[in-house]
Amino acid sequence: MKVIVDLLFIVPGRNRGTQTYVDSLLPELAALPDVDLVCITNRLNHRYYAEQLGLQCWAAPVAGSRRPFRVLYQQFLMSAAAKRLGGDVLFCPGYLSPAFPTLPTVVVLHDLNFRDIPQVVSATRRLLFNLLAPPAVRRASAVITISAFSKERIAGGLRGAGEKVAVVHYGPLANPEIAGADWPAVKAKYGVRGDYFLSVSSGDPHKNIQRLAQGFVAAQRRSPGTEQLVLVGHRLDAELDAWLRREGFSDAVVATGFVSEAEKIAFLRNGLAYFFPSLYEGFGLPALEAQSCGLPLAASRYGSLPEVCGQGAVYFDAMSVESIADTFLELRDDGELRDSLIQAGYDNVLRFSWRRAAQETLAVLQDAVARRAALAGAG
Repeated sequence: MKVIVDLLFIVPGRNRGTQTYVDSLLPELAALPDVDLVCITNRLNHRYYAEQLGLQCWAAPVAGSRRPFRVLYQQFLMSAAAKRLGGDVLFCPGYLSPAFPTLPTVVVLHDLNFRDIPQVVSATRRLLFNLLAPPAVRRASAVITISAFSKERIAGGLRGAGEKVAVVHYGPLANPEIAGADWPAVKAKYGVRGDYFLSVSSGDPHKNIQRLAQGFVAAQRRSPGTEQLVLVGHRLDAELDAWLRREGFSDAVVATGFVSEAEKIAFLRNGLAYFFPSLYEGFGLPALEAQSCGLPLAASRYGSLPEVCGQGAVYFDAMSVESIADTFLELRDDGELRDSLIQAGYDNVLRFSWRRAAQETLAVLQDAVARRAALAGAG
């Protein structure tokens, strides 16, 4: 089966989680028997996917840096290009799909964040997705999403989704054996003194970092210790930074800003426990990264996190500073609990793999082709 993949929307370095999905899934999908996979790229990402990932690619005459041209090409010219390439099915992993599909089309909606948490989505992206994602779902032969939580949100929020939506989970960290940076050098660079709790995220409001820091401070006041809270991936906003200074905890909370992948792995392998306090997640890949690296996990009960973390985490009420503080102290003081969570995390990660995701995605693609053929035969 020839699968054409729409990669016009990928601008390297800008798509974050969606690019992680694409980069992890497509090589596994291309490696499956009887799959001939061709990616339609833009001029900016073509070399990356053709040379670095080694995928079969065709470059559309579209500059990757110009969103209006990418969207117009996808909406009105993508279907013809996919047909010229001899495709049996068009796979669109970036929320949108052509306005006039000529092939069976499977679109991926990773979540409904552009409606559920619009404040973290740019105005342009929010307008684009609200305008074009609902009709993409109605036209699609099938829709893939990444968790039962997201399926519920999509089925309830977009007319015509219904039974079209299939859940295909992400896999874990693509390469858990990746070498981490030299830990003594990383500690010295970022001012980590000894034991620490870790959280890796952006600084978006739904990531709930302010309550996490408040819970850490409350725990330290209740039962003082030498541990630090290390926040990887962003800097503190001015309000939280000023509050920590007033409370006398500015040295106890370390915000690293952007770190390299090797540095992130080093943090994941040396922490006391990982905290995931988010109020909204379509999947929650950092949870699997922490579990893959043998870090005890504490997670919010919101969004997809209970579904993804399974039995490999302790859970807290992410809206309650006291609940977060209780969990900090529980994980700090109970070594047996930490050990049990490490093993439970390893066990949980086994539920997920990119190879399995590719196989399940292929099943959806094949079903879309079969249903289109059956309808054509009936007609």
